[in-house]
Amino acid sequence: MRQKSFFSPQVVENFIDVGEEVGLGGKKCEIAVLFTDIRGFTELSSKNKPETIVDILNRHYDFLLEEIFKNGERI
Repeated sequence: MRQKSFFSPQVVENFIDVGEEVGLGGKKCEIAVLFTDIRGFTELSSKNKPETIVDILNRHYDFLLEEIFKNGERI
């Protein structure tokens, strides 16, 4: 099973290159937030096994992350 990453390769590279440690105080920066809604999710989740729902969500997130990472900082 491959490890999932919710950080783009550019963000990971930046942490490695700059070597910054982010402490508890964090760091102020501009970000973009993406909210998604899956039509009929409540009914879907009530009629399927938890494992099936996790698989559906993972495929959904994989698709979204692929598109986001493809666009990089242009978003």
